[in-house]
Amino acid sequence: MVVFGVIESAKRFCQAFDEVQQFLRPKARMADLVSLSKQREQFVERVNELKDLFQAI
Repeated sequence: MVVFGVIESAKRFCQAFDEVQQFLRPKARMADLVSLSKQREQFVERVNELKDLFQAI
């Protein structure tokens, strides 16, 4: 990751990216069927929660 210039910066970015990706991922079990509208609702709730966390920083 030459773009970052420092390997530690790239490491922090990748870790944060992975954590956000996991946070936004649907949490349903494989056996559970969740409608697309419900998935979208859950996604929007998580995005809003993430926005609140970033604003608190």
